Amino acid sequence: MSEPDVLTDVMDLLRVRGAVMAKVRAHAPWGLRLPQNPGASFHAIIVGSCWIRVGTRVARELLPGDVVLLPRGTSHTLSSGPTSAAQPWDRASKAQARSATGEIVLDGTGASTHVICAAYDYDHDVAHPLLGLLPHVLVLSERDAPENGPLASTLRLLRHELATARAGGSAIVNRLIEILFVHMVRAWVTERAADDASWLGALRDPIVARALTVMHGDPASAWTVETL
Repeated sequence: MSEPDVLTDVMDLLRVRGAVMAKVRAHAPWGLRLPQNPGASFHAIIVGSCWIRVGTRVARELLPGDVVLLPRGTSHTLSSGPTSAAQPWDRASKAQARSATGEIVLDGTGASTHVICAAYDYDHDVAHPLLGLLPHVLVLSERDAPENGPLASTLRLLRHELATARAGGSAIVNRLIEILFVHMVRAWVTERAADDASWLGALRDPIVARALTVMHGDPASAWTVETL
């Protein structure tokens, strides 16, 4: 097993816990206006496509295999089109749309979209140093990842577990959701933080990353540049 690293330590400190909140099967036209979440929000597009809008940012199209992380649970809209009308999504609306199988079904006459919606809870006392550095929205695409890479493999396992009703399925699904959280943060650190001046960007350099790891492992030591 490889040595512990700073990102692993931070994830352990965050104590991230994920859970699937809804399996949505929607037929266009549709739109959901999702409120601020006290943790983090996650969506995985399984079938079809949809659009995500966050604040005044330009709407972004999401395709099958795309996964979206909103690290600070920012309010946002999911819809069948870039400017589609959206209804507020609260507990009453969710209960009304829930089918006998537990899915959220949004009726329409257009194209079908299947989305897995999840939420993450974490330790808010230690969350800010990490999550405060991440963008409001992170999007990873299965299409940009190797066919047998970790993202594609995790999504395949997630789809398999969601499609089969087997003992322990919910526990496996929730752990896979947590794994996807780590995949997305790691991808941002390694691929999208090249110009970042924070300690997260520093993790891309093997020498600096090693120095951060030993300091993180023994913060009480009087570290100097020479000893590092």
